[in-house]
Amino acid sequence: MTFSFAPMIDFAMHNAPYRITVQWRYGVYMKGQRGPFQTSITIHVQNLVVTSPDVGKVLRWDPERGIADTSFSYNIECAQKKQVQVKVRIYGMNRNLVYELTEQKICPGSYSFTGTVNTGYYEYPPDEWSNIAPAGLYTFDVEVIANPYDRDAVRSQSLTVVPGPVEYLGYDDGGTPDDESDDNHLYYLRWYALYSGRDASYGEIWLYDPDLERVQIWIVPVLQCVVHENCDGLTANPNGETHCIIIPVPVSLITSKAVIYRFVLHFYDDYADSYKNHQIKSALEVNQFAYFLPILYIEGIYQGTK
Repeated sequence: MTFSFAPMIDFAMHNAPYRITVQWRYGVYMKGQRGPFQTSITIHVQNLVVTSPDVGKVLRWDPERGIADTSFSYNIECAQKKQVQVKVRIYGMNRNLVYELTEQKICPGSYSFTGTVNTGYYEYPPDEWSNIAPAGLYTFDVEVIANPYDRDAVRSQSLTVVPGPVEYLGYDDGGTPDDESDDNHLYYLRWYALYSGRDASYGEIWLYDPDLERVQIWIVPVLQCVVHENCDGLTANPNGETHCIIIPVPVSLITSKAVIYRFVLHFYDDYADSYKNHQIKSALEVNQFAYFLPILYIEGIYQGTK
């Protein structure tokens, strides 16, 4: 017996086990009907899926100080062994594409990317063209294509995060003027926006120090939101939902020099039901700069546009 699940547009059957049950009956001459009889089999659907264990890794790049942490790995899963097209993209933290590589791979398989972001053209210094990427943080995406209907990407195509400016609110002594262990610098992240048809499912704010090391993590719903009373920092809509949150940065994390700290926004969408492997996906990370000048002032810099 031959049967089909047509039409199977855009691989409507997600990666999961499915049970196929068949019932039949037949007639025997002079003995009447026999049955019904039934049998079943289980099939395991495994469409093309690409994932990365490094999806939460931020690439760090500063050739003058010997920082070149720009490697990551990814996995391509598929029941059928075949050749696919892989596009590796590296983005700056304001969502600008700085590097793209297209190559052929065999799936299923596990692969790694080892390279630098020193491959594009940048106006650095401002009056000279150079292929030296500015020092800073970068993020990545991997897209795998077998045919127009069989493709997948590591990053969410349904959630966009756009950062806004950072302002310094002041110093919080925690109610204990003589004890600095609980003191915080208060930063005001103004008007970061989430673009999506559904709210984000999870979010974090990461703090990176001048050496491009991550030194602190805050969970977004726990932070104080100052837009409206019921704001949890995860609300999104297709036209962009803006948020303002206050981040308490422990005094112990800030150096005494005038240097740059970076707040990185890391969010996940809520579209697991629409993905073939039923896993939520992270949006591209973006960051917001904050200059820390311990005596004079702190200046917020706007980064990123929609």
